[in-house]
Amino acid sequence: MRILDRYITKSMLFSFFSCIFIFLFLYIIVDLFSHLDDILQEKIALSVLINYYLSFLPLIFIQVSPIACLLSLLYSIGTLSKNNEIIAIRASGLSIWNITRPVIIFGLLVSAFIFMLNERFLPSAQSLNYQIKQEMFEKNNPPKNKKIYNLAIYGQNNKHFFIDIYYPEQQKMENVIILQHDKNQNVISKTVAKEAYFQKGRWLFRKCLIYYFDSDEKLLGEPFYFENKFMRLEDKPADFLRQQAKTMFMNIAQLRDYINRLSKSGAAAVLRNLKVDLYNRFTFPFTSFIIILVGIPFALGGQKRGQTMASLGLCIGISFIYYVFNQTSVALGKLGVITPLVSAFLSHGFFFILSVIMIRKLP
Repeated sequence: MRILDRYITKSMLFSFFSCIFIFLFLYIIVDLFSHLDDILQEKIALSVLINYYLSFLPLIFIQVSPIACLLSLLYSIGTLSKNNEIIAIRASGLSIWNITRPVIIFGLLVSAFIFMLNERFLPSAQSLNYQIKQEMFEKNNPPKNKKIYNLAIYGQNNKHFFIDIYYPEQQKMENVIILQHDKNQNVISKTVAKEAYFQKGRWLFRKCLIYYFDSDEKLLGEPFYFENKFMRLEDKPADFLRQQAKTMFMNIAQLRDYINRLSKSGAAAVLRNLKVDLYNRFTFPFTSFIIILVGIPFALGGQKRGQTMASLGLCIGISFIYYVFNQTSVALGKLGVITPLVSAFLSHGFFFILSVIMIRKLP
């Protein structure tokens, strides 16, 4: 490794972990004070709080890593540029790509680490964090006036629920599809209802159609129609809220398998949302790498103090646009305006190409 590479890498590591430590500390402090009344009221034990915030760390790290990468880049390369060392290095014959190589490799390593963290640690950490949060803050505070859209639930006894809108407080479902599978995962019945209410331990379905299928999933006769039909299902309203969070706790392989099992349901909106989430599992970890590429032209451009601050502001502004662009493309994918695959790669691909063009145009 060249002396320049070692110098830049050491500077990047120091500033990156300093930023991560500060962001973790601030994140926890802000969250702690926002829940302080609940903590004191419920008399939550210190050990429970420690476990809660320890399980929070992987998610916080993933969320703050892109901005930490950006700030460490601006500090490391920006310092060289401000002291005119970049000009001297360029005069020795090194290209921009040779100078920024350790920074780019650092971004790729951070992205690879985030991908591994997403797959191996985040699902279990989020599951633990969710359970602790439910016990600490929400056991006596059920959600009020809340709507959950496009809910997909893997219920008991091999049932799949697809719900357009679920109202936790009213214990009500709208536009419901229930698929009953056999042990070979073949659909043997399909229930479609306009509405469903939970009353006295049973579900009341309104404007309900029930279809039955043979072992080859061919329709058996005509569907049965019921204006009102009570059904005693094993799944209760509280189960839907618990199940709602389960896809967040899945890794890529589990989520892909879940989508495959739901593929015969015909619930296009639910499947589309899940596919967008699946493809984003692949692309989101590379946010740190893309942010570093976007920041390189601005870090190299600030040779004076005023220019450095202007570059910092402009770079953060472009990073914010990148974030908004990414969230917009995800939303368009979930609405069906663009395909899930395009939704996941659109913002990353656009800013990757844009950053390469800007770097190539540097003098």
